[in-house]
Amino acid sequence: MNLTARGGFVLPETVPARSDMSKQRGEKGARVPRVVAQLDAALFGRRWFVIDASNVRVPRVDVATLEQGLTLIGKGSAASVVGRLRDGVCVVDVDVAGEAGHAIAEDVARWCDRAALWHLVRPSGGADGRHHVFVAHNGQLEELKTYAASVRARFGVSTPNVDVRSAVRPLSTPHRCGGWTRPYGDLRAALRSLPEITPASPRPATRSAVGAVTPETPRPRRRRPLPREWQEYLRAGTLPRIGGQDRSRSTYELICTGAMVRAGFDVEAAWEAIQVAHPSAMSKARASRRRWVRAVWNRAVRDMDAAAPEYAVDDQVMAAVEQGRARLEEVMWSLPARRRPALLLVGHHLLDRIERTQQMRVPCPERDLVVETGITDRKTIRSVLQLLHGRLGVLDTTTFQPARSAQTSYEFVIDTAPEQGVREIPPPRIHTPSPRAPRGCWSALPRVCHSVWRALSRCPEPVTVEVVATLAGMSSSRTEALTPSQVRSARAALRALGRAGMAECDVDGQWAIRADASAEHAQSSATAYRCVHDQVVEERCEYRAGGVSQWSVQQAAELKANRAREQAWWDGLEAPERAERRRARQEEFAGLSVVEQERVKIELAERRVRAGVDEAARHDAWVDGHTMDAWVRRSIERQYRYQRLPEPLQQAKAAAWQRHRERFGIARGTPLATSRREHAAALPSTAAGRDEEFLLVDSGGRTTRRDVETG
Repeated sequence: MNLTARGGFVLPETVPARSDMSKQRGEKGARVPRVVAQLDAALFGRRWFVIDASNVRVPRVDVATLEQGLTLIGKGSAASVVGRLRDGVCVVDVDVAGEAGHAIAEDVARWCDRAALWHLVRPSGGADGRHHVFVAHNGQLEELKTYAASVRARFGVSTPNVDVRSAVRPLSTPHRCGGWTRPYGDLRAALRSLPEITPASPRPATRSAVGAVTPETPRPRRRRPLPREWQEYLRAGTLPRIGGQDRSRSTYELICTGAMVRAGFDVEAAWEAIQVAHPSAMSKARASRRRWVRAVWNRAVRDMDAAAPEYAVDDQVMAAVEQGRARLEEVMWSLPARRRPALLLVGHHLLDRIERTQQMRVPCPERDLVVETGITDRKTIRSVLQLLHGRLGVLDTTTFQPARSAQTSYEFVIDTAPEQGVREIPPPRIHTPSPRAPRGCWSALPRVCHSVWRALSRCPEPVTVEVVATLAGMSSSRTEALTPSQVRSARAALRALGRAGMAECDVDGQWAIRADASAEHAQSSATAYRCVHDQVVEERCEYRAGGVSQWSVQQAAELKANRAREQAWWDGLEAPERAERRRARQEEFAGLSVVEQERVKIELAERRVRAGVDEAARHDAWVDGHTMDAWVRRSIERQYRYQRLPEPLQQAKAAAWQRHRERFGIARGTPLATSRREHAAALPSTAAGRDEEFLLVDSGGRTTRRDVETG
């Protein structure tokens, strides 16, 4: 039998008598050759779906990647996967059995030879003679369709028997009736000779054409020295003791690289340590930086970052975080749908930082949030922070000092969760956080993907598109049904997450979260993260080099002038009017809850601080401004009201006052106030005693001092 080669495959020149070419070369569970997967990645785009044994599309099943589609085969009614070819590629489906089918496939291949077009022939697997001829048509699609029509006329078959199509079963997928068929010829040569399909969709690199390898950026860790045994390994080449049976040179180098990642080394610091190491240490890595980055460093970074860190949990902090996420959802439904993704992206990252640090107060620099969230517009982040102020927590702007911009920033504080009575706080326990998205992930995905991913993370079982879209806040309101447009948007976001390896669809059309992102998405996320991070570092350097801006000086002057105008207006009021206004505000304040009162006090104090008022000095002056009798009487009244409160409310008020004092540096008393209390205790006033006894007796005369003191 004479054979002719073209485009990297071998095709019979004459039609021989042969057995069924679709014999099962790849049974279920068999590994698909790597070159076949590379050809699929080069020929096909991103649109996939599964079909059943009767060649009908399985409804409601979204396939984000070919790999996910392959995992569905054999589950439920899914029998095979169909994909859409890239622009520039088509397939001639020869659905004719027997010798005629072989002749038609050969005829089409010869035409491609004459037109100098890349092509690849694969038995379709339906029956002997049926084939798929993949063609990179190079703009000659209409000519190919015309030739296919002439073939149909010569062989006397209909259009479905010889059809030019854009959707077909990939090379790595079995036939819907079972069995995998291998394309003809040298597949590696076919991959090398495959032209660029489109500039936006280049074919994957092969072993013969490997370019530069991009090192992955590890999660930020505090820099510390390597463990002593690995220091000795690098210094003197002494092999430390390790577990397991594999004690090859590669194993030691991988473990040592992992120790560098844990110690906070970046790739440059690690490579420098390798270069100056003992000749017998890290010798394999030192021979090829590219191989070490690709096979050792990147693997160690992925392994270290994939391992969720365990940390001690403060139950009070975790309860506050859970309550904060519930409040964030309430805020979400109060906004238009278009503003919700940014709100959730910033809000959840703030709560993640609180959970990670186990602190109720965390720094929230806008530029840090740009890096973490991928929202490059700082105005959007600023508006979200202002929106969350008073709803999710408190945005404390007094902590930022322009003169110490490298050490200070705005801080965000959330409230503690309300407690039922007095509880005993258990000792801290170990907590492993839920799966996290790769750094820079949201820069490489549509913004709504974050909302959908958060919604999926709350679902212990797979859910439908409609359910996850509602949880993600994509509907107009809680109760309104999703519109077809909203369902399409949710499905598009889920597909994007599926392509990133962060979600997957089962054979029933339901979606679930995946713990690990794909290597390709992790790499693209790392690249996006580095771009944004480098830009932020440059902006910070420029800002800090400039010192205090003229705008800040003008702002401070304007705030002070406004404060002076407000004080002049107040001083200009008549005394009765001031007293009436003061009384109305006091009654309004007394009607607020403890949390609302704390927020009002913080807002007023922050306004004064921005106007240049020293809050601690102002409070001390207010305390010393009372006469001795007025201060003692005020203390008695406040103590009486406090003792009349339920015990849980007493604890809440005391905790709120303590937080307020710590936030603004307010002392518990002044020297003058302390001396007055001591003087009152040493020389009790008869009038003060009568006032105290009067307050301790209620209108019915039934409350005694003992009753008040014992609660």
